[in-house]
Amino acid sequence: PTMTRGPIHAMHDPTPLRILLVANGFPPGAMGGVETYSRHLALALRRAGHEVSVFCREEAPSRQEGTWRDDDVDGLMVRRVVNNFERVSGFADYYVNLQTETLFTRVLAETQPDVVHFQHAIGLSATLPLAARAAGRPAVWTLWDYWPICPVNTLLLPDLTLCPGSHHPVN
Repeated sequence: PTMTRGPIHAMHDPTPLRILLVANGFPPGAMGGVETYSRHLALALRRAGHEVSVFCREEAPSRQEGTWRDDDVDGLMVRRVVNNFERVSGFADYYVNLQTETLFTRVLAETQPDVVHFQHAIGLSATLPLAARAAGRPAVWTLWDYWPICPVNTLLLPDLTLCPGSHHPVN
């Protein structure tokens, strides 16, 4: 059979977009799978003509919790927010960080993205998609693991039973 261009190609709009990628880290400081993929995706989107910026967490024990810095990685603007988990007093603090949410809202106002693409929010705040919605910014989320619904990321508890998905008190 002959390959034809499907409806997805017909919907292609060549208008460049402003895209904000959100990740739990970003190279060169963080080099895991999500972080490396996010870098490659950001560079590919930029090569396609889009304006891309990144919002991510970084661990920096020498810097104050909640501070941030802008970094240039391969020509991409990367805002790195420090979260060393110093203010964690309970389970909910791993999922909700209002200081990070405030900084994210500021980045949304500064960058005015056409779309926010979440790669991961671990170490940031699970409230960021809600903040994007409140700011009127469309968002998508690539799900790498089960962190949004299971605190152990794998849906398997230590006894190998399935995680029920409960995040009390942070549901």
